[in-house]
Amino acid sequence: MLCRDVSSQFHAVIESVEGIVNILQSINTLLNPLIGGPNSKLCATNIANLNAFRVKLREQIDGLRMMAANDSNVSRVKLSFISKLNVILQGQPLRTICLTLENVLIRADEDEICRYGQLASTLLQQITELQNDYEKENLLFENEAKKRLESTLQINKSRLRIENARTVFEKLRPLLNSFNVIRNHLDTISSHCCSFYGETPRVAVGELDTNFQAIQVEVEHFEMILNDFNCFVDYLSPELFNSCSGIASKMEHLITEREIKLICNNLSNAIFDQNNDVILRFGNMTKVLYKDFSALRINIGKELKNMKLEHVVKPNTMMNEHV
Repeated sequence: MLCRDVSSQFHAVIESVEGIVNILQSINTLLNPLIGGPNSKLCATNIANLNAFRVKLREQIDGLRMMAANDSNVSRVKLSFISKLNVILQGQPLRTICLTLENVLIRADEDEICRYGQLASTLLQQITELQNDYEKENLLFENEAKKRLESTLQINKSRLRIENARTVFEKLRPLLNSFNVIRNHLDTISSHCCSFYGETPRVAVGELDTNFQAIQVEVEHFEMILNDFNCFVDYLSPELFNSCSGIASKMEHLITEREIKLICNNLSNAIFDQNNDVILRFGNMTKVLYKDFSALRINIGKELKNMKLEHVVKPNTMMNEHV
């Protein structure tokens, strides 16, 4: 009778093997001349049970092989054990005991009985050794399978960590881009409105209007994408997300400084009025602000490099080590 799955069928095979071992132990004991000679009635019962187990086990092995043919997950250790067990099952010693021992007992041939006792002992030893070898090999196989599973889990964990990190970095990227756009416009404005070698800056009316307008638009854009970033919550990489949130806060602090509004409003008017003193004053303010943006940009670059090493490069290295 077939069980529902390979595991249950294999368990049934093991139970039958245990049954055969117990009966062989009993027969071996009964045939031992030191205990006063065999009990024919008990031996006959054991022989009948042994033969029944032999037939049952053969059917179980055939069923297990049929099931294993359609299941690639059956371990090579189990298949090897079944193959070796089947050799013993189909072998002459076991068949001899099952089919002829009872007649030997009827004839009461002591030499023959002793020989059958040795045969049962040898057969018992073979099966016991096979069981022990299987247990050792199966334990080794299961340990290897456990290591492979742990390795797979570690790889998946590292892969997920990398994917989550990249998601967080992608969420931060628009803020960095917006920050750099504002910085670049500040650079352009400061280069036009600051004194070089003591010369008075010369800025044509309307020359920097696009820069002022672009900064104002970009500040609004930054605030919008910052809100989107703050709405994003990464529960799988909280440490990384908090670090990126810190970077976003530093950029926000500079971008929302009142100096930017003062520059865009007052410097634009000063250029329109061609008021060189005011142009120079706000030009210098722009230059200082640009330097602050540049310094923060460098620090952010260093922080991002370290974060990528920690959350992308290192997990990727660990993942490759487990492949």
